[in-house]
Amino acid sequence: NKLRLGHHRGNRFTLRLRGIEAGRRADVERVLDRLASHGLPNYFGSQRFGRTGHAAELGRLLVAGDGDGYIRALVHPDHAGEGGAAAELARVIEAGERGAYRGLGRLAGALDADLAALARQLARRPGSLNSAVRAVPKATRRFHVNALQSLAFNAVLGRRLALSGDLALLPGDLAQKHDSLGCFHVEDLPVETARAERLEISPTGPLPGPKMDVPLGPAGELEAEVLGQLDLESSSFGGLAGGIGARGARRALRVPLGSLCREWASQDLILSFGLPKGSYATALVEELAKRWGGFSP
Repeated sequence: NKLRLGHHRGNRFTLRLRGIEAGRRADVERVLDRLASHGLPNYFGSQRFGRTGHAAELGRLLVAGDGDGYIRALVHPDHAGEGGAAAELARVIEAGERGAYRGLGRLAGALDADLAALARQLARRPGSLNSAVRAVPKATRRFHVNALQSLAFNAVLGRRLALSGDLALLPGDLAQKHDSLGCFHVEDLPVETARAERLEISPTGPLPGPKMDVPLGPAGELEAEVLGQLDLESSSFGGLAGGIGARGARRALRVPLGSLCREWASQDLILSFGLPKGSYATALVEELAKRWGGFSP
C-alpha cells in the first residue's frame, strides 16, 4: 500500500544551528532541558501561512463568502508580488473592463499555477469575480482556509502560554492522549495534572469548524474569548463553496520531543529529535531563537 498523507506517526529531524556564541551555550542547554521535560509548544510554523504570510487573510475572505475580495487580495502585490504578469493581471481586474479580460489568456504562461488558472477563467468568462473563485485550485483555497484555522490555534496557544508557561491543564480542558491521540474532557484536575506532568497528555487548542468539540469551564471561556477577538465562529467554516469547508478538530498545544540528542561542534549545535506528524521542527528553532539572537539554522 502506498504511504499517503497522514499515514505516518511522525518525523525525525537533524538540524545544525550555526554560530552560537560560547557564552550562550548554557542558555541553549537550559531551554532544551525545559523543552525536553515540559514539551514543545506546538505552534504552526510560518510556512503554514504561505510564502508572503497572507494565507490566513485570504482564508478569512473565503470563510466570509467574499469571493470578490478574495480574488482582489490574491492578485494584490502583497501576495502576488510586484511587477510582471501578476501586476498586469491585477491592473485588469481592478479596471474591470470586459474587453481587457479577454486578453488575459496570453498572460497565463508567465503566471504561477494559481494565477494562471484564474487568468484563463477570466479570459473565457469575463464578469463577476465571485464566479472566478472556483478557478483557483481547490488545494490552494483549502490551504488558505486551513491557514485561518492555524492562526486561531496559534492565538489560543499564545494566550495559554502567557497564562501558564508550562501549559498547565485548566478545568474543563479537552486533553489529548499522546499515545492514542484520543481526546477527553478533564474532570478530575489533580489526577489529570499528574498525567500531564509526565507528558502522557496535554491540553488541546482549536482548529475551528462546526464538528469541533469545545472545552468547558475556564478553558472554554478563554478559548471563546480569543476566537471572539479574532471575529471567528466555528460554524462559519462548514459548507463553504467548492467543497473546501473544514469540519474542525482539536490539536495538542504541546508535543513531546522524541529522543532529543545534542552535540556541540565548535560553535555549531547539532540537534536530533522526533516529532509527531503535523508538528514543526521550526517551532523548536524559534523557541531557542526568540530568547536570543546570534545563530542561523
